[in-house]
Amino acid sequence: MADPASLALQKALVARLRAEVASLAGRVYDRAPQEVAFPHVELGAIEIVDAAAAGDCVEPLEATVTLHVWSRATGAVECRRIAGAIRAALRGWTPDLTAEGWRAAPVEVGQLRDMEDPDGLTTHGVVTLTALIDAL
Repeated sequence: MADPASLALQKALVARLRAEVASLAGRVYDRAPQEVAFPHVELGAIEIVDAAAAGDCVEPLEATVTLHVWSRATGAVECRRIAGAIRAALRGWTPDLTAEGWRAAPVEVGQLRDMEDPDGLTTHGVVTLTALIDAL
């Protein structure tokens, strides 16, 4: 069964990236289609853990999200620019999850990294972020 908090966050992230990262031309996927155009972003793992401290009256959840950037441009510049645009679009952004019964604190963008894919053609970027979420 899918976690409702992660689904709400995923929906908000996809909408935000499609709206704010023009170089992706809307190519943000949960799982990219077989014949997808480059560059694009795929949502990776979303890990939800209980973030409540003992004795708290609220039950916050900490969501850690991994985003994968895929580029076929020569070198890593395009991939790094997209990762930077993702960081700019998400850092400090507060997802509106109220329609799904959740609220969130501003997103914190953690690590950005890139690597050459084993196919020798693709640069793979990874962006990690966290958000605190709790039920309304």
